[in-house]
Amino acid sequence: MTDNNDKFNPHFLNHRKHKEDTLIVEEEQKGGNLNFGPYVAMYYAHQELLEGLTERGQKLIPGSVNENLAGIIEDQRGFSLEDKQWFVKEFQRYINDYVRASANYIGQPFTEDRFSTKFTLMNLWINYMKENEANPEHTHEGMLSWVIFLNTPDLTEERKNYKGKSFGPGGITFHYGEQANPTWAEHSYGYNPQMGGMWIFPAQLRHQVIPFKT
Repeated sequence: MTDNNDKFNPHFLNHRKHKEDTLIVEEEQKGGNLNFGPYVAMYYAHQELLEGLTERGQKLIPGSVNENLAGIIEDQRGFSLEDKQWFVKEFQRYINDYVRASANYIGQPFTEDRFSTKFTLMNLWINYMKENEANPEHTHEGMLSWVIFLNTPDLTEERKNYKGKSFGPGGITFHYGEQANPTWAEHSYGYNPQMGGMWIFPAQLRHQVIPFKT
């Protein structure tokens, strides 16, 4: 048995009208968010590094490390020990910044005992990628990896004419986690290379370079 006061009224639930200011989340109510996933950072390499890698790469043996790499690329060259020693000195500044920034990314204070900026270079090579070549999805050994674009072709028209769902000709893509449908998280990121651009990322992060025809 009910009376009028007991009648169901949807406004007593989540349809009640509120004043506008009651719908605002105050700053002190916000607890932040998780920066979930790998820290992937982009830089613009300094000119001495770009020129040094280019000049040293031209002196190397063509295709010398093809058997050791994932690339479907005719000419992949490994740098010498002297080249690697030079590179470590030129590259240290980027490792310093990346390690500090990655600590901040996960909300931790940077200290040398927890986040060391010292590193041992395991390998270093240069790819001379041409039309119709590709670097299929792969990962690297070690803790960190990077890619530096010393030179890039003009693919403006080819990208403009591309019809498809992938990132498009000549792009580098990073992949993390699983696909979601409906989309609740981005699991891939693509970048159109530009000369001097550089990415540093965890070595186990999946990545690939899409072929181009131009």
